[in-house]
Amino acid sequence: KWEEYVWKAYRIKDCEPCTPPREKAMLYAELGGIAKYKNQIQAALGYYDTLLVLSKEIAYFNGQKTAYDNQALIYKDLGEYEKALELANLSEAFLNDNPFNYISNNNTKVELLLETGKPQEALVLLDENATNKVLSNYSSERLRTFRLLYQTNVQLKNYHDAYRWNDSLRVLETLLRNADVGKEMAALETRYQTEKKEHQISLLTAENKIINQRIRLGWLLIGFLFVLIILALALLFFRRKQAYFRQSELQQKLLRSQMNPHFIFNVMGSIQSYLYKNEAAKAADYLSCFARLSRSVLDYSSQENISLKDEIEMLQNYIELEKARMTFPFEVEYIFDEEMEIDFIEIPPMLIQPFVENAIKHGFWDLDYPGKLSLCFREKKDHISVEILDNGKGLNTNKNGNHNSKALEIFMQRKKGIERRCKKELTFEFQNLNTLDKTKHGVRVYLQLPILNND
Repeated sequence: KWEEYVWKAYRIKDCEPCTPPREKAMLYAELGGIAKYKNQIQAALGYYDTLLVLSKEIAYFNGQKTAYDNQALIYKDLGEYEKALELANLSEAFLNDNPFNYISNNNTKVELLLETGKPQEALVLLDENATNKVLSNYSSERLRTFRLLYQTNVQLKNYHDAYRWNDSLRVLETLLRNADVGKEMAALETRYQTEKKEHQISLLTAENKIINQRIRLGWLLIGFLFVLIILALALLFFRRKQAYFRQSELQQKLLRSQMNPHFIFNVMGSIQSYLYKNEAAKAADYLSCFARLSRSVLDYSSQENISLKDEIEMLQNYIELEKARMTFPFEVEYIFDEEMEIDFIEIPPMLIQPFVENAIKHGFWDLDYPGKLSLCFREKKDHISVEILDNGKGLNTNKNGNHNSKALEIFMQRKKGIERRCKKELTFEFQNLNTLDKTKHGVRVYLQLPILNND
């Protein structure tokens, strides 16, 4: 029956939920015992080798001790005492706090030492056993210790001690032959072994519960992480979609602010007036200028960066159109650093035009002296500084405040988006010139536009 049930268990050993790692390892201990019982020595050694390998993989110390102990016994029966002693020494590393195991291991090593002609080393181990206070609790090992003490002292020719231990051995054997004592000892031994096995079973059950709990917790953690990753990806997708919609909306606002219907109507009116005056050449020039501006606004509103040259050309087209439709004259001055390569410097598009428009429409309106607009561009380490100066009337927050606030709102939205995307700062400031010098008129606008192609 023993062999039948062991082989049944062996057939389901690879089913992980059915056979935990430690039970699988100890299954080879049972197979080794069956092979040894049938005198299939090599098969038994092979099973114990497998037990040892599996126990090392899962750090199962009791499995390793079982493998070494049984292999030592087999090599002892084969007469290979040195090999058996080596295995007994390896097993000693896995002794637990149970004194029975310690005493039994010492006696096994003594038997092997006597077979290899080392009685002096054997006597040291036997003295440890004889002085152990709990030796009397284990009658079989006590009897074995006394017998080995007698044999060891005979080999050492300590005949006095040998006689003394032989006398103690006979007394102990007599006591053990007593029927009542024998029954009591047997009952105690049975109870001890039963308690030991029950304790082992309870330990294995507790270990299996812990292992199963860890497995369930692991799967729960994996499921939680999977859901968390899905939520993170969904949130990322949602935010990107929102950012795309905000960018599209901002582009539409930018187009409306750059090409508002009032501006288009005024430009067309100016071109029409030239045609009425039979100034076809001027009308054609301004119409061409308007076409270039319209195309620039449509192209640049969807781009993240353009060259400084393109930005300036767009401003020139816009200013020329404003000159054509305005009844008051003004001049424009462009100032550059001599070493600036405006073809290769890239900046965010269409950030300067709202401030130029404000200077022309509100600064030069109804002036009684010639207006002057100055645009100064300077290249710094990581940005372009733009200074817009006019000699107009200065800032007036009460006039056309709604249009100005919308333009400024769009500018601030674009400013945040550019700083977030490019990781670079974009700064600007307004200043009425008469706050510093009462004799001066106009507004100074200062911008720091990040250079986007200097990384």
